[in-house]
Amino acid sequence: MLYKYNSRFFFVSILIIVGIICWWSGNSGAVNGEHDGSRRLKSIEHNNSLSKITDNRLFRIEMLNKDDFKLGENTFYIFMYDQKDMGVIGAEITITPWMPEYGFGAPGVPVITEIGDGLYHVEKVYLTKRGYWEFRIYVKKDALEDTVKFVFPDVVKGIESSNQSDLQQ
Repeated sequence: MLYKYNSRFFFVSILIIVGIICWWSGNSGAVNGEHDGSRRLKSIEHNNSLSKITDNRLFRIEMLNKDDFKLGENTFYIFMYDQKDMGVIGAEITITPWMPEYGFGAPGVPVITEIGDGLYHVEKVYLTKRGYWEFRIYVKKDALEDTVKFVFPDVVKGIESSNQSDLQQ
């Protein structure tokens, strides 16, 4: 009789624990900010990417580039996450490629297109000199504004001959 009582207690305890875990898993979206019904991408660290927290710690920007940056036109993706590590939708993003050594930036304005769920496509980033480049990123989402700087100390690829130091446009 005692054995039956202990096995029932064990079985009921397991059911209660499983129920609590299922309930908690089902409500974890509300804890992570998904209670508004939006379907946002949960943060993932990608291979071949650089990730930085913005200066005021409001966002995390992950830059994904399948190739190294080179002289000429460059294209890449950025993922933008909020403080809850969820994809930021509808952000205004400005990227300024800058060479502090020379005091100038890249010609033109990079084109940034929102793909969705915190993913943005960046194209038409023209790097015209080899050397140290900074990508200064400004982000605005509603009333939140922040900045971050990615540093690329040695952009050298894309040079066809050793005599060519700058890309002619």
